[in-house]
Amino acid sequence: MNRRDSPALDIFALVVLGCAGYGAFLGYRLADEVDSLIPNEMLIGGGIGLLIGLGLLRIGNKVFKRLGIGPSSRLFGNSGNPFLSPQAQKVQDQKAGVLTGEDLIQRQILDWLASTRPDIFAAHIPNGGHTSWRASHLLRVGMVKGMPDLILIGARGQVGFMEVKTESGSLRKEQRSLQNLLTARGLPHAVVRSPEECDKALRSWGW
Repeated sequence: MNRRDSPALDIFALVVLGCAGYGAFLGYRLADEVDSLIPNEMLIGGGIGLLIGLGLLRIGNKVFKRLGIGPSSRLFGNSGNPFLSPQAQKVQDQKAGVLTGEDLIQRQILDWLASTRPDIFAAHIPNGGHTSWRASHLLRVGMVKGMPDLILIGARGQVGFMEVKTESGSLRKEQRSLQNLLTARGLPHAVVRSPEECDKALRSWGW
């Protein structure tokens, strides 16, 4: 399931802010006497309004995720949950079967290869997104940090590698080291951000 881009969560977040502001306003109005610039009633009302609003936002986010709806990226970027770090959000997305970021682009590239270039065998090389204990185990049994996302084998036995990145993504140090190693040994390597860039890379390889 792919997450559809929608302003729904952003609109809901504005409602949350409205709840907090309205709670603060009610607290202010309920104060019998204003004996300070920020009366206690205003703080209490604002706090209650904010807690209610955040609770509603969390519930709304779960509903939107089940519907496959994501934020418009104006308030929360590409994360579907403002309460989670990007890495934690990615893990939750994977558990829910939602493809975002590099995962979504990679799926689009694999689908394009299957439909347009059936002569090319392509497979993903799992090399990230693991828990610390799992990553430690995989390193012990031979996983290499920085390996490209995709290995491609052509009809004539050619072998190439592709690293999938988002528009703003860049190679990490270990990924660049692997890129240099592969190209030094005559194996083509490309950084791609869309099926179109995948097609361009294959043409440049002469495939």
